[in-house]
Amino acid sequence: MAKKKKEDKYIVWRVISIIAFISLLIFSLYNVNLRGVFVFIIAVVGLFISLPIFNKIIEKRFNHILPTPLKAIALIVLFCVGWGLITGSDVSYIPEYTPEDTTQTPKPEVETPKKVNIPQKEYAPEDLVTILNKFVKSDSLTDLQKEELWESYKGKYVKGSAYVYSVDKKMFGQLVVLADNSPRGQYDFSSDYSITFQKSEKEKLLEVSKGQKITFEGKLKDYSGFMMGYLYIGDAVLIS
Repeated sequence: MAKKKKEDKYIVWRVISIIAFISLLIFSLYNVNLRGVFVFIIAVVGLFISLPIFNKIIEKRFNHILPTPLKAIALIVLFCVGWGLITGSDVSYIPEYTPEDTTQTPKPEVETPKKVNIPQKEYAPEDLVTILNKFVKSDSLTDLQKEELWESYKGKYVKGSAYVYSVDKKMFGQLVVLADNSPRGQYDFSSDYSITFQKSEKEKLLEVSKGQKITFEGKLKDYSGFMMGYLYIGDAVLIS
């Protein structure tokens, strides 16, 4: 009775083993690559060991029967290896190497244009006539107060209009226009503004007549408040 139970146990174990390795064999047929070949071989070996004919061949050839526990361990190891190959990542794939085409002419680098910081013109806080009255015409400020205050006006741009009294070419080619807020009268001996124009304005100044009202822009350079005072303007350009 005990012998029959033992034989039944071996039959169940053999059937499970055969089913397992047949499953591996089927899976290997769906993997047409090197990994599938290994699984196929493992499945065939496992099936061969599971069949009763394996014991007969071993006994006939080696006059010895492989112990059942050792055979079971071998089958388990084979199945685990085969299953691992099926479920594991495909390490047989080698990405195709595409060599770089060194024959192509490299594209020229496009230089990003650099930003040029153009200095902004800083204008005086007051109009031309107000500045003239404050520093030249008026005595409400002392000379020391004027000198101190002038530092906040010097070098700043100013726009204005005035009547031309004269247009002269001074030493070193300077183009100087004497002008007034109103046309100079018969008994007026000084002008309100001494304006030095840029040399590029020569052609325009050749068209200017005495007594003509002009509009200009320039930098505040200096002032003179002694007797016949001027407001000196430099780097001027003619607007109209």
